[in-house]
Amino acid sequence: MNEFTRYIALTGSAFQKDVLDSPTPVLVEFGADWCGGCHILAPAIRELLRVYETAVKVIQIDFEANSSVTEKYGVHKIPTLLLFKNGSVVEHIVGAVPKKELLEKLGMFITAKPAAALKP
Repeated sequence: MNEFTRYIALTGSAFQKDVLDSPTPVLVEFGADWCGGCHILAPAIRELLRVYETAVKVIQIDFEANSSVTEKYGVHKIPTLLLFKNGSVVEHIVGAVPKKELLEKLGMFITAKPAAALKP
């Protein structure tokens, strides 16, 4: 599950520190190794990290292993992406959305200018 530089597995106990208390916007992907849609989203998430570099942190949470977090945020389907800013959910995306849509939705909440141009 860990294929990106800032794409880490997170347990429920670290959620407060790494997500809610983060000064940087945090994209949390709820997924699983067996999730086809999660694998479809992987290139778009890589692109997000390439474009915004350190302006956003991406965290992956195993849907099955962290039921307390998934229940708290009402995650019932995967992949589900929640963008947290200042400790609050500001965007909620369910399913393997196209890269352009993902980057447009998330780009509205990431205040830093892109470090790189989007790939078509």
